[in-house]
Amino acid sequence: MLKVGIIGCGDIANLNVLGYIRSQDAELVAVCDTDLKTAGEKLERW
Repeated sequence: MLKVGIIGCGDIANLNVLGYIRSQDAELVAVCDTDLKTAGEKLERW
């Protein structure tokens, strides 16, 4: 299984993460952003 971390949680990350969260072969294990509130919100959403 591919473990994925997203660096930068802006608008483009919403598009990039779709392929990973829809894949049975990938697991989202981390998110990172300079704005901790944004990172937390995206982690909950994704």
